[in-house]
Amino acid sequence: MLKKGNTQLYFLARVLIVLSLLVGCSTAPANTPANTGKAVETSALTQQAEQKQAEQMPTAQASAPALSESQAQTAQPAAMNHPSQSKPIPQKQEKEKNNASSQEQERETTKAVAAAERTVPVQAAAKATVDHAKTKKAQQASETSPAKKMVSFSIVADKERGTILSPTEVEIQEGDTVLDVLKRVTREKKIQMEYRGVKATAYVEGIDNLYEFDRGSKSGWMYRVNGVFPNKSAGIFPVKAGDKIEWLYTVDLGRDLGAKLE
Repeated sequence: MLKKGNTQLYFLARVLIVLSLLVGCSTAPANTPANTGKAVETSALTQQAEQKQAEQMPTAQASAPALSESQAQTAQPAAMNHPSQSKPIPQKQEKEKNNASSQEQERETTKAVAAAERTVPVQAAAKATVDHAKTKKAQQASETSPAKKMVSFSIVADKERGTILSPTEVEIQEGDTVLDVLKRVTREKKIQMEYRGVKATAYVEGIDNLYEFDRGSKSGWMYRVNGVFPNKSAGIFPVKAGDKIEWLYTVDLGRDLGAKLE
């Protein structure tokens, strides 16, 4: 208010000066002593008004900042006490952040455990299915494929040479004869064997380089099936699964072997 009043006073002084000058110019000559005195007086009044205004303006300006500072001090606590301006305690923020992180980790762990628990039964069921399929396939294979027919086969020379081939399980084929089995075994075991004739006339002359008559006129090779010496050629005597076939060397037409020819 003080500043506004000073401004108005200054403005009125200026107006008075202008009006005085205009009146002087219109009523008297420009350089008369009276006019000059009035101008000097008016100028003095104007300077006094300006000086007074200059002295009063700092006071107004000083009081204005004081009022602003007081208002700022009054407003500052209100701003500080406002809930929207309050700052959270850093430790509390860190604690809340750690708690949230721990809870998130617990949730992830729980999800992983649940997924693993769901996976284990599935894997077990899949393995059981595969094992069952393998077992069923093996059973089907055993049912569809015929069982192997096996016989026991051995070769024994005289007392001087001893055993040439110990009892061995040998697979036989449909329609095999004793001679067929002898040929197959000696070929697989790389044992020398020589025979002559076919079927009913087949006759084994030597095995492992031990021939007939090598131990006298009554020596030679004989065969026995299941403890019996057949009186027919090995080329026509059939074999069956489970038979025990022996080739033996005799030095006395089989008497030394206990043969009872049929």
